[in-house]
Amino acid sequence: MATNKLKIGVIGCGTVANIGHLPVYHKSPLIELVAVSDPMESHLKRVQERYNIPKVYKNPEDLLNDPNIDAVSICSPHWAHAGQVIRAAENGKHILCEKPIGITLEEVDNMKRAIEKNGVIFQAATQKRFDLGFQFLKEKIIEKEIGNIFHTAISWYHSMPDLGPNPNQDIIQEAGLWRMTNEKCGGGDLLDHGPHYFDLFRWWFGDVKSVSAQIRRINQNRVNEDHCTVLLSFRESDVIAVFERSEAFIGSTYG
Repeated sequence: MATNKLKIGVIGCGTVANIGHLPVYHKSPLIELVAVSDPMESHLKRVQERYNIPKVYKNPEDLLNDPNIDAVSICSPHWAHAGQVIRAAENGKHILCEKPIGITLEEVDNMKRAIEKNGVIFQAATQKRFDLGFQFLKEKIIEKEIGNIFHTAISWYHSMPDLGPNPNQDIIQEAGLWRMTNEKCGGGDLLDHGPHYFDLFRWWFGDVKSVSAQIRRINQNRVNEDHCTVLLSFRESDVIAVFERSEAFIGSTYG
């Protein structure tokens, strides 16, 4: 039986789009990848050739105005998410948005209003729920095969690699200047990676009752935190969850 393919446009052709969104859309029999947008012509050319995409736009507004697109993947830098989500909603397009979905609560509130007003589907790109290992763990929690869970912790510590002859160069600075400004990035380790694991905690244990946290800037060359510790309790269980994340050290291999 023939099915109508969902026509997708992708905004942002950087690392996140290339390792996650574009390859999957290209392989899916349910999706037609019809357009991409990026301000860099070299990115557009590489992606268009690799995935045989018919339309490319330097201006994301042109993609958002394209009537042939049903839904968009927003893989742009943090600061651009809110405006692009709102414009996509106003144009009746369903939305998959990379995390963090916004960098202020005001932005997120404005996005929520636009999504609800226009009746589109919105999904944050918190893909951990689709990981088979995490799904297996969810089943064991539901079936109570693990026992009485009272504490859980997720820790992610790694170092940033050096850049060849300059071992103390910070790769965060090389990854894009927007990551070096609070106004455009909105935060560091906690904002960048926390959403994935807070989403897992809520999926496993229910809504959060209380949060306490400490963030620190170990590397003083950065404007945002590079180390965080978060403690959560839940309304529906007695579990205490701890999330730790750090990328403070520079000059070693990633991992």
